[in-house]
Amino acid sequence: MDRSHSTFQKVTVERSRQLIERLNNTIKSQNCEQIVNDASAAIDQLHRVELLSLLDIRAHAHAKRGCYDLAHTDAQQMINYAPHLAAGYVRKGDIFSMYGHQTQAINTYSEGLEKAALDQTQLERLSRGIINATAISQIRIDYLAKLPVEVAYIIIRCLSQDAKASCLTVSSTWRKRTLECPNSWSSISIKGREEDYPLVGVTRHLAPYIHCLELDFSNRAARSIYFRHMKDSYFTSIKYLKLTASTTRKIRLNIATVLIGLWQIRDTLTELSLEFANDENIITISEVLSTCTTLNDLSYTTGGLLSEALGDLTQLEHHPLSLLQLRSEYITGGDVEGILRICEKLRRLVVSDCDDTVLDTVRQEALNLEILGYNTVYHVPYPEEETLDGQESGLRVIKTNNGGDAVDAFTILALIHKHMRTLHHIVACTSSFNDMALQHLNTAYQDFKLENVVSLKFWCSAGIQQFMLKAIRNTLTLRSLHVVHVHDLKALVDTLMKLPRLIAFKLTCVHTTGNHASLVQLLEHYARLDDESRQLECVEFRDCFEVTDEVLCTLTDIKAVKHITLWNLYHVTTAGVIQFIQDLTGNLTSLTIRYMDLITDKVMSTLGASRVFLKNVHLQDLKNITDQGLRDLVDRRSNRLNILIVKKCPFITAECIKYVKQKVNTVEYVP
Repeated sequence: MDRSHSTFQKVTVERSRQLIERLNNTIKSQNCEQIVNDASAAIDQLHRVELLSLLDIRAHAHAKRGCYDLAHTDAQQMINYAPHLAAGYVRKGDIFSMYGHQTQAINTYSEGLEKAALDQTQLERLSRGIINATAISQIRIDYLAKLPVEVAYIIIRCLSQDAKASCLTVSSTWRKRTLECPNSWSSISIKGREEDYPLVGVTRHLAPYIHCLELDFSNRAARSIYFRHMKDSYFTSIKYLKLTASTTRKIRLNIATVLIGLWQIRDTLTELSLEFANDENIITISEVLSTCTTLNDLSYTTGGLLSEALGDLTQLEHHPLSLLQLRSEYITGGDVEGILRICEKLRRLVVSDCDDTVLDTVRQEALNLEILGYNTVYHVPYPEEETLDGQESGLRVIKTNNGGDAVDAFTILALIHKHMRTLHHIVACTSSFNDMALQHLNTAYQDFKLENVVSLKFWCSAGIQQFMLKAIRNTLTLRSLHVVHVHDLKALVDTLMKLPRLIAFKLTCVHTTGNHASLVQLLEHYARLDDESRQLECVEFRDCFEVTDEVLCTLTDIKAVKHITLWNLYHVTTAGVIQFIQDLTGNLTSLTIRYMDLITDKVMSTLGASRVFLKNVHLQDLKNITDQGLRDLVDRRSNRLNILIVKKCPFITAECIKYVKQKVNTVEYVP
């Protein structure tokens, strides 16, 4: 067999040397016209031979290293450069053959015989390549059948769902191995694509191995197959089931089969996600709870009113449901009251598109609730798997909406007050109230203290700031504070000066002026503290009139800061930002700059040359940076950036991003 697959050929310039000797002889004759002709021939030959030889060697090396695409590119470049020579066709054919593509190898060798000017050696190499590739193609080995079963299973488990589906159609041996591969079918997502059809046909065989199943298609016949096999008890291990709105369309036409199927998998099913486009063809919540009797986690979405999707809850008693997420067109406290009465062990509740009466119902009925998400866009965490012995029951997390329609202050504060000893994380977007209402709150909640809160975000609507600052003035646990719409910056700073140092501090929408000295005072205070166990690591200033060049300058004195966000700051200057970047030292690893017209290419260049250990940069809505500034940033960072995000910067081009991707590990670009 041809040894060219494994043996490198030496670079030769013998032909070029002969042409140069001929040129030297011509020079002696002083025949200028002949000198030009001989010199041109030598130049062309020298460049062509050496380039082809080097490309050939590199292509061979790439192929042996397993870099098929690079090897193929070099071989094709040889053909493009010298289509009349056989070398490129030989190398490309050899690469195809090496990687098992014998038909493509034969076609390439044959193309060389047709197009290249051949001498005897080249003719033999191309002909021998065809003979060898043809012989190899006739030797068929079913590796999956020959390999030990354990090794075959390892290979199958590494395949994608689509690849495994294709394996089912290759042969009876492949089908058997693929179907019987342990853990290969534990998670399946059927989306109605052509690639998924083979899986639908073997549902009965796969069912015992499936732990997680997602159905996202509109084919009612396929849906019937799955629920029929559930009804017939083939799904013996399923733990998670998701039905999207496409799959549940007109589901009540088969409601008997569906409910019986859910009943048959009730002993193993712990998590269920249901989506319905409207409230006309649905599985009601009462049907779900009465059928799935051991369900732990339910996510239920309907395009209609939740009241229309409840069903008859009066016949149900206790259900062990622990985690519940509800989304509908509208949810009231009365809608969730019946669910909370039945699901007494509920620990996590996330409700969307609901009114304030839900909070009153939660306060009165949810005796064991630990996590509450109310119309929120934030990630709502899950409770710890087990409650520690002796741990006081009560809410630990409350997250409301992020701006927009504020929550009634009296309603949310009543809930927070009830659980103030157990709450660790609070996001509260509250409505405003006047001085009389504030006086009423102070009277009603004289003992209102958040002594165990770890993270707090609140909107300082009129009257709220004074009340909330009073609640945290003696806390020793607060690590993260985010205040929106600050009315009195000095009062906020005075409170923080008396508390242990924060780890994260964020200010948003501070539209007062004249109090930036208070902010400087706070940062200077943090810079002087020596407690190594608790240092300010994250700072965000967004839409803050009080943030000036002086504030940024003071911020650089806090060496422990790792993450800084500057967003829409009106009272800083380009020179101030440049000085801020030049003065940065220490541990800063992440910088975000958004909506800042004062950011220029010079700022980007300065950032690139900064001394900090900067690894992540996020640039968004910056109108005055160009390709040159971004290039300066990445070039001067000397490949030290890990992540670069560039969004909606109008003068940054796709061509520049292509260059940046060669320098930075991860680049996210939105034009």
